[in-house]
Amino acid sequence: MAKVCQVTGRKRMVGNNVSHSKRRTKRIFALNLKTK
Repeated sequence: MAKVCQVTGRKRMVGNNVSHSKRRTKRIFALNLKTK
């Protein structure tokens, strides 16, 4: 997937997966292109 949307110029967001024991690992939120 591209790093920047060609239409809106939006970038992906970075956050954490948080397990039940609250261990945090990096994850990437992809763009939601349907809503805009």
